[in-house]
Amino acid sequence: MDRSRVWRGLGVAFFLLAAADSTRLSVEAWRGVEPERPRSSAAFIDAGLLAEESGDYARAEGSLLEAARIDRQHLPAWSLANFYFRRGDAASFWTWARRAAALSYHEPTLLLRLCDELGSRPAVVLERIGDTPRIHRAYLDFLIGRNRLADAQEVARRMHGEPGSEARLAALAARLRAASPNP
Repeated sequence: MDRSRVWRGLGVAFFLLAAADSTRLSVEAWRGVEPERPRSSAAFIDAGLLAEESGDYARAEGSLLEAARIDRQHLPAWSLANFYFRRGDAASFWTWARRAAALSYHEPTLLLRLCDELGSRPAVVLERIGDTPRIHRAYLDFLIGRNRLADAQEVARRMHGEPGSEARLAALAARLRAASPNP
């Protein structure tokens, strides 16, 4: 049996118990399970989310930072980026968003949505989270999907000559032709 699933399941069970009981599970009670698995980032992430929900932002941040300290993979970085986004701490958000983007094995669309909500221009977003071909492709798709063609052109300029970018650039060109008035 996969122990990480068991621990994640325990986190869900605690949340369900608290909801069914119409009382909040105390952060102290949750922290009681941490010594059992001191290297489980999932336990620290769950504890951090629970602490945040109960309004204990300092403990939430500490738990999430501990998860990132013991597990240098995507999920703790993503969790911290989300936490700092929700807290309105842009400087910390960008630090963890960059790490999450670099560690992600999948398209960073959700991360790009958070970056976009901060109101930054594409050039700023790319500089802050990583100006890489993988990010270019995902960001171009994101901007085209939202019909933000001028911003998409800004990203497309950076993609010139990148392998595998031809289809995306052709899709953008077709959208631009369709959007422009006929002479």
